[in-house]
Amino acid sequence: MTAPIYTKTILDNLSTVEQWIADGATFFVGHSGGKDSQALYAVIKSWVPADQIVVVHADLGDVEWDGIQDHIKANIQHPLNVVEATPYKDGTPKTLLERIDRNHRRLVAAGRNVNPWPDNNNRFCTGELKTDPIWKYIRHHPAKIAINCVGIRAEESTRRSKANPLKINKKNTCSDRVQRAAFDFYPIFDLFEIDVWNIIAADGQKRHHAYDDGNDRLSCKFCVFGSPGDWQNAARHDPALYAWYVEAEKRYGFTIKQDKPIEEWVGIRVEDLDPTPPGLTTDAEVAQLDNDTSTGETDGEEEAQEPVQPAPAEQGAEDDHRQQEGEEDEGLRRRSTPALTKIALLAVAYAPSHGGKKLRHFIDFYPDLSEAEAVAVRAQRNRIDRLRAKRYRRRCNNGDPLLLARSSRPFRTPTAIAAAAAETQARRDRIERDLERSRRAEQHAVDTRKTLLAAARTARSLGFKVRSSSNHSGRVSSYYCTRDGQGFRISDHEIPWTAQRQSNAQFHGGRDFNGYHGDQLIIDGHHTATWLRRAITLTAAGRAVPGAA
Repeated sequence: MTAPIYTKTILDNLSTVEQWIADGATFFVGHSGGKDSQALYAVIKSWVPADQIVVVHADLGDVEWDGIQDHIKANIQHPLNVVEATPYKDGTPKTLLERIDRNHRRLVAAGRNVNPWPDNNNRFCTGELKTDPIWKYIRHHPAKIAINCVGIRAEESTRRSKANPLKINKKNTCSDRVQRAAFDFYPIFDLFEIDVWNIIAADGQKRHHAYDDGNDRLSCKFCVFGSPGDWQNAARHDPALYAWYVEAEKRYGFTIKQDKPIEEWVGIRVEDLDPTPPGLTTDAEVAQLDNDTSTGETDGEEEAQEPVQPAPAEQGAEDDHRQQEGEEDEGLRRRSTPALTKIALLAVAYAPSHGGKKLRHFIDFYPDLSEAEAVAVRAQRNRIDRLRAKRYRRRCNNGDPLLLARSSRPFRTPTAIAAAAAETQARRDRIERDLERSRRAEQHAVDTRKTLLAAARTARSLGFKVRSSSNHSGRVSSYYCTRDGQGFRISDHEIPWTAQRQSNAQFHGGRDFNGYHGDQLIIDGHHTATWLRRAITLTAAGRAVPGAA
C-alpha cells in the first residue's frame, strides 16, 4: 500500500474503515474510467490491502467511449472484472439505446404521453446498466462484508451533496442462507475537482483522452447530464450515434433537455458532420492509413481528384496564418494524397474539441508534412491549450477567492500530513481506551454474576431457604434467604430499607413478604468461597461484613 490519502469522509469514519479491514471486508471499486473513479481507486488503494480490493467495470456497449477498458487496465494494479446488464427475456442485449426505445414503446402502448428519456427523477440508465450489474456481481462473490465504493462527490450537484457517504445497503444485506453485510461508501465525497486531479497526478495515473479533448465528465458518450461541449466532442467522435439521438428525439416527440432540440442545444447539425471520425484514435490506425494511402492501387485508369476545399472558418484561419508567417500556405490544398489532405484539414478544423493528442499524430507519423502544415497544426494545438487552461481555471475557481486559494495550495503538504497523522493517532488512542474500559466493565459484570450464583449455592448449603428475583431483562439479580426467623438479601445492587418496607414488615412478623429483615449482602466483583461462607453467616446474624460492597 502507498501512503494513506486522507479525506474528510475517511477520517470521519476511520474506526469503521479500520474495523472493516481487520474483519477481512472486500472493497468493490466501481470504475467507469472517469476522473472520480481514478481518484477513488487511488484513495482505496492507499488504505486497503491489495487482496481485499476488487475492481468492477459496467460495460455500457455502444454508448461507451472507445478504449475505456484498456484505459482502466493501464491505470490499476488489479484485474478488471467487466460486467454487463442481464439481457431481456427474448435474448436481446440490454443496452441503453434498446432500453430507451423499449421505454418509449411501453409508454405509447399504455397511452401515456410521457418523456421516455432518462432524467434526474428517472435515472434508469445508471440504475439498470451500472448499479444493478455491479451489485449482481457482488452478490455472487463470497465476501461476507461487501463495501460498494462509489466515486460520488458532493460538489457535483445539490442532490448528491445531501447524500449519506456511508450507509448500509439493506437490499443486499442478508442473514439467512447467505450471510452478507453490504454497505455503500463514498470515500471521496468531500473532495473538490482540483483535489481529484491532484490525487490522480500524485498516484501516477493517466487521464482519459476525452478530458484532453475538452470533456467535463466521462460516462456515456452522450450522457443526458453532460454539457454541450461533451456532446460536441462525442458527436465528432461518433457521428452515427449522434444521428441516432437526433432521429430518436424527433421520433419520440420529446427532447432530451426539455427545452431545445439536440441540434440546437449542441450547436451541431448532423449533415454538418463528416461520417469519418476526425483524426485518428490509435497509432495502429494512423500507421494503417499511412500504409493504405502510400501503397494503395486503383482499378483501371486513376481518376483525377479534386482538392478538398476548406470551410469558410478554416479559410479564415488559414488567411490569418498567412499574414503571420508572411507566406502562402498551399500545403493543405496541394497534397498529392487526397486522404492525407482530408486528415490535415480535419486536424485544423476539429482541433478545438479534439485537443493535442490527436494533432500530435500528424506530426509524429507524417514527417513529410510541409512546414506550413506542421506550423498550422502546432498553432491550433497551442490555442487549444490556452483556451482549455482558461476554461479549466474558470470552472474550478468560479471567481471565488477561497476556491482559488484552495486550487493553488500544494496538495498534502508535510504540515497537513503531520496534522492528519496526529489526529489519526489521537483518535486511535481514544478508541483503544474506550475498548479497554468496555472490556473491563464486561469482565467485572461476568465475575459479579458468577459470585452471586456461588453465594446462593453457599446459602443453600448452610440451610437457608433461597428464593430468586429477576430484573426487567429477565436475569436473576437478587436472592432472598430465610432460616429460623433470620432473613437477608444477596444481590448485585442495593435497595434501601425504606419506611414503606418497614410498615409492610409489621404485618409479616418483622419481615417483608420475601422474609427480608433489611440486612443485605451486596456482591460486586469476584470473591472466594471462604469469604462468601463467612459473609453469609455474619449477614444472617445482622453484623457488618468486612470488605463487602
